[in-house]
Amino acid sequence: MLCEGPSAFLGRYELLGHSRGPVVAVNRAIAFSHEIPIDFWATTDDPLNLWEWAQPSLHEGTRLFSTRNNLMAWEALLPDIQRLYHWTSTYMDELAVGDELAPLIPTLFPVLAWCLRQGAKEVRLLGCDMIGSGTPGIDFRPVADEGHVLRWEVERRLLALSHKQYRTQGSRIVRWPMSKPRLQ
Repeated sequence: MLCEGPSAFLGRYELLGHSRGPVVAVNRAIAFSHEIPIDFWATTDDPLNLWEWAQPSLHEGTRLFSTRNNLMAWEALLPDIQRLYHWTSTYMDELAVGDELAPLIPTLFPVLAWCLRQGAKEVRLLGCDMIGSGTPGIDFRPVADEGHVLRWEVERRLLALSHKQYRTQGSRIVRWPMSKPRLQ
């Protein structure tokens, strides 16, 4: 599973040697399709937000992963909905502010749950750094702003729980050593 963290950008030429089996690109990590073959592109955001941006990196055979709440948007975009795999949407209700919608669980975690359900015995996380603010190659800053500090705390807890769930199923998540947090 290829994430869009700074280690993936810094180690982009080493990514191919560390991937095994089908490669899932999470969100903007689809941009690595020119260096590493991508089998799935996963995004739980509204696909219209990234669709045009992702076009140069998507090939006709790339399968797609999203959540059920986005199925209608995907149907409008795709001539063949058969290339879309989906999972139930999960909201973080306790983080909703006022009348705003609660944020979705970050894309990585529905994909991890789906992979485990598909019988994956090992998932390698590349570029899953959980550091800084913004997106590498676009607007990345090595110091996390207040919102990203909260986001990374939540994601680290969810990743720990995902590791535990994988172990209970006889599977494992392996995090790329280059993806261990170094910057704060």
